Amino acid sequence: MGTYATLLASFLLFAQPPDVPAPQDQTVKDELQRLQGGWQFESMEQGGKQFAPGVLKDRVFFVGRDIFVLRQGRINEQIGQLKLDLKKSPHTINTIVKEGDHKDEVLLGIYNLDGDTLKLCLDLKGDNRPREFKSDSESVMYAVCKRIKTKKDADDITGTYKAEAIDLDGRSIIAEAQIERVGDAYQVIYSKNGVPAYVGIGIRDGKSFCLSWVTNSQAGATLYQIESKDRMVGHYVQLAGPGILCEETLTRTEE
Repeated sequence: MGTYATLLASFLLFAQPPDVPAPQDQTVKDELQRLQGGWQFESMEQGGKQFAPGVLKDRVFFVGRDIFVLRQGRINEQIGQLKLDLKKSPHTINTIVKEGDHKDEVLLGIYNLDGDTLKLCLDLKGDNRPREFKSDSESVMYAVCKRIKTKKDADDITGTYKAEAIDLDGRSIIAEAQIERVGDAYQVIYSKNGVPAYVGIGIRDGKSFCLSWVTNSQAGATLYQIESKDRMVGHYVQLAGPGILCEETLTRTEE
């Protein structure tokens, strides 16, 4: 496994379900949710010089949790961690580079997120944080990115749901399910009486949502059909069970 793949695997394998954030951290958590997924570079300049469109064609800034990956086609050029500060204007961003160009450096920057448009301005030397969205120095990079969207995933499924399931014994199980974006995927945390009980990671394809989940004692998979942005109906199966499909319904309670 290559260096980049090893680093990404370590992020994914050892990442734990996030704790409930303190009130002062909630705005940062919400902002990271808005950043999840891929961002296509629309324009980029450094030292006042524009990059050619051909260079930017396959260049993508990807965010998953607070991890960023800078990609050129299928090649990962940088991997690191993001630190945001929303108390300042403009909002500040630190990119802590773990692998690739500027490895072990912290690049200071500012950003602006407006709907599906992301503006990034970074000092590539990490000496001085830019104050404006322009590349008036050789070390300053300014880029405008557009969110990568797919029509089939148009409806947002993130939010809080009431989960109602029927287990193998015919018992009714009611829990709360919190769905959040993790890059192009989704994390789901099921809680009972406010205590996390199950955690899963899922992928979506149009009206289908497939989820693998685990607890301390069992693991399984669920396949949902998205009936609307507020309701999903699915069936789940336990890894160590007899393979009998059980029913489950998610009904949105809040976005």
